[in-house]
Order: sequence, then structure tokens, then C-alpha cells
Amino acid sequence: MARRIIWSKESLENKHSIFRYWNTVTGNKKYSITLDRLFNNSVELISVYPKLGRKSDHKNIRVKVVKNYLIIYEIFDTQIGILTIWDSQQNPKDLERLIQTYNLNS
Repeated sequence: MARRIIWSKESLENKHSIFRYWNTVTGNKKYSITLDRLFNNSVELISVYPKLGRKSDHKNIRVKVVKNYLIIYEIFDTQIGILTIWDSQQNPKDLERLIQTYNLNS
């Protein structure tokens, strides 16, 4: 049974920022639409198979790779919390600090 998906405010902001970037770089929305489809398909899979993503150092937090992006999510009993979408070319130490700010169940 699929778990309910809850997108954090930050994850939605990150997703839209990624789309704005690609719209500017490419001059159209085609790649953003492709990325959005990939993100949504991945999240749908995660809702059915929560342990699909790679384990992290934090209990219940996993990482799903989509192109050059990481979907960071937390598994709960009946839902999946999408914490952020992270560009994998950024400093991983910044990601670790960000994850530390979430209220973790570890």
C-alpha cells in the first residue's frame, strides 16, 4: 500500500528553483518538465517502496538519486516526508548540516 507523500516547504522551493534555473539556461521549459516527471515518478515509487533509496547515516532518512539530484526523504508509518531536493554538485557538508536541522527520529 502506498504511503501518503508530504512535501516540505523547502523541498517545493528547491524543486521550483531547479526548474527556474533550467528554464533560464535552456530558454524553455522542456527540460524542467522532464525533471518534474522524473521527480514525481521517483516519489511515486518511494511511496510504494519506501526503502528504495539508499540508506543515510540517519535512521529513517533515505536518498533517491534522480539524474544529478538527490531526493532526501524520511519514512514514517503511514507517510513519506520529502525533506529536500539537493543538487549533488553542491558541497555535501552543507547537506549534512541541513539534514541535522530536521527533527529526526534517530
